[in-house]
Amino acid sequence: MANYVFPKGKLERETLKIARRIANVDLELLSLSKRVVNRTFDQMGFSVSCNTGRSLTVLAIFYRMQSVRLKRSAARKG
Repeated sequence: MANYVFPKGKLERETLKIARRIANVDLELLSLSKRVVNRTFDQMGFSVSCNTGRSLTVLAIFYRMQSVRLKRSAARKG
């Protein structure tokens, strides 16, 4: 997920600015905020969507590999 987009020349400077801001937040508050964000995404179906995407990617790779094997076998055996 991207919250900010920077030109290449400003990327490192701006990223460090954000990191410094985050580093100054109390650890317990930061942890609680992360939990809230994660739960919100879960309630919106984000985790389910990610898992579905991973599953479909694995299936696509499997079927692609099977297709390649079948083509090789057909080429050898006719």
